[in-house]
Order: sequence, then structure tokens, then C-alpha cells
Amino acid sequence: MAFQGMGMGLVGLYGFFIGPMGAHFGASTATMTMGMVLMLVVGALMSPVLGAVLDRVAVRPVLLFGILLASLSFWMMSRAGSMGELTFWFIGFLVGMVCYGPLSCNVLLIRAYGVQRVRALAIAAIGVSLASISLPPLVAWMLERYGWQSAMTALAALILFMLAPLVMFVVEEPARGEQPKIGQLNDQLEPGLEFLRQPVFWLIGVGMAMILNAMILISVVLVPHFLQLGFSVADAATVISMGGVGGLLGKLCFAAASASVRPYVKHLALALVLGQVAGWSALAGAEGLTGAMLGMMLVGTSGGIIIPFYPYINSVYFDERIIGKVNGAQAPLFLPLGLASAPLAGMVYERTGSYVPALQAVVVMLLVVAVIFMALPRPAVEPAAIDRGDL
Repeated sequence: MAFQGMGMGLVGLYGFFIGPMGAHFGASTATMTMGMVLMLVVGALMSPVLGAVLDRVAVRPVLLFGILLASLSFWMMSRAGSMGELTFWFIGFLVGMVCYGPLSCNVLLIRAYGVQRVRALAIAAIGVSLASISLPPLVAWMLERYGWQSAMTALAALILFMLAPLVMFVVEEPARGEQPKIGQLNDQLEPGLEFLRQPVFWLIGVGMAMILNAMILISVVLVPHFLQLGFSVADAATVISMGGVGGLLGKLCFAAASASVRPYVKHLALALVLGQVAGWSALAGAEGLTGAMLGMMLVGTSGGIIIPFYPYINSVYFDERIIGKVNGAQAPLFLPLGLASAPLAGMVYERTGSYVPALQAVVVMLLVVAVIFMALPRPAVEPAAIDRGDL
């Protein structure tokens, strides 16, 4: 839960730093939004390799390396004297965050919790919601009172002193020989990359890439959009926090329903996409605080479930022994839209003076995802698995 909060939970803070850092270095909005492109590129390039490594080694050393690198890099970003230095250390932070982020955490949870992996993934993902609720108001206050450099220094210290002790003294994982076999792939498919031939790999990968690209735009588009509507920084932070509240509720519901989720994974995937459609539509049409909060609640609730649902649906269709490879191999599918979406959103704003067209494009993209998920097959009956967790 802590790793997810200080991993994906930090991504939602990016929008708060676009304005102050852009003003400090004399960079345009379109240039600053390129940071999200870097995030996708680094994740896409690293994840296939990292996933294959995680299938063969212990997760703890990977987590500790990521924490130390991310903390150091975030601190050095606060001391950068040029855009070149800022970019260099930002890439270092991204490499560290990928190492301790969702891919490593989800592999660890799937290894450790057998048939209770649904509930474990959902409870751990609550960390993202807790971070989304608590960090935006805190960061907004620090930016107004102390400036962006001090806010970054504080976040670097939080990463180090919250996460490093957990890795060293708390995190455990089962021995490799004790891990349960969960998914539906057979033994002949385990050693290599034969899963790439299965249509379900591409359906899940492309659909989830489009959804998560939309969710990443929350940190790039929504804060500036709300400020343009006349919201104060505190009001914008409150609206973003409502997404965290919705995500928390969604994950709690997903955890509570974990025992009965598997037969309905296809239907749940469709429902979650339609929830995103409704939320983004409300955000595109909102002009006041109430409408924005309602839209953010819808986006947060469905998006909050999607975070643990993504690794879970892969574990339904694929063997646990190659789950790192599967999750990692899907990461490059994030690139096509990821390379274009954030810069295009910044360009749209600079040319039209509004982010509304970008929000409307997200709605259309999510409707395409609904069509993709309609082609998912029914999952096979789950084989007997070891119950390693007592959640």
C-alpha cells in the first residue's frame, strides 16, 4: 500500500509543478507536459526487461534500489540549475519509481497471496487513493508557502524514510518453489514468449493502455483546466482529492467482492470503462466546483478499481510464473498514445485557450476501449491454488 501510494500516487502531483517549474526555467506548457511522455517512455523501455527479471529473482533488492534512486533523484531535481539537469534527474526518478512501482508490487502480491490475490491487490492499491486524498492539499500548501524546491525536497525525504525501512524490515515474499500456479496457460507456454500469440494479451494490453493513458492526463490537464475555470489552487486540490476518495471507495468494494469477481471479469471491465466515460464526460461539461467534484468522483471510483483490476485480469488469463513477463511486455503498448496525448493536450490549450477538446477526445477514446473489451473471452475455471494469505 505504501509503495503504491508513493509510486502511482506521486504521478497525480505532476500538474501542480508544471506552472512553477515552467516559470522558473522559462519553459512553455507544452514543454513541461513532455515530462509525462518521458514517464511513459522510461516505463515502456524498462518494464519488459524488469518483468522478465522479476520472474527470476527476489523482489526486495529491486524495491530497495528503486527507492534509493528515486529519493536521490527527486532531491537533486529540487537543486537543478537548468532544464538539462532537471530532465536528467527526472529520468533517474522515473527509473527508480518503475523499480519500486506497480509492476514490482503486483508481482510480489500475486506471488504471496495465491487465491486471495484479488483482495491483496485491491487493498494495496488503496495506497494510491490515500496519496491522492492527502498529498494534493499538502503539496498545494507547500507550493504556496515554501515554493516548489522545498516541496520536492520534502517528497524526496518522504520516499526514503517511509519506504526504505519497509523493505528492510517488513517486506517478505515466498520462496520461488512455493509459489502457486494460478493462470490458465499450460506448461508448454511457460518458458518463452508464446503468450504474445494469444489475442487476449493484445486485447487487455491495448485496452488498459488506453485507459491508463487517460488517467495519466489527470495530472497534466485537470489542474490547469480547473485553474482556468477560476478555481483556486486549494479548490483544484480538493477536486483532485475527490478522485482519491472515489478510488478508495472503489477499491474497498472490489476487495469486498473479490471472492465472486473471476466469472465476471469481462463484464466488470466493460462496466469500469463506461464509468470512466461518464466521469470524463462530466468533467468536460463541468463549469463549477460541484460538477467537477462529481465527475472526479466517477473517474476516481472506476479508475481506482482499474488499478488492481489490471494485474488481476492478467493473472486470470495467464500463469503466475510468467506474470512479470506478461505485465512488462504490455508496457510498450502505452507508448503510441502516451507520446502524443500529453503534448497534444498542451498544444490544444495554447492554441484554443481551453482543455475541453482534450477531455472530449478522452471520452471518444474510452468508447473505443469498450468495444475492444467486448471481444474478451470468458475466463477458464480457476484451478486449485495455494492460499498463502490470510487477509
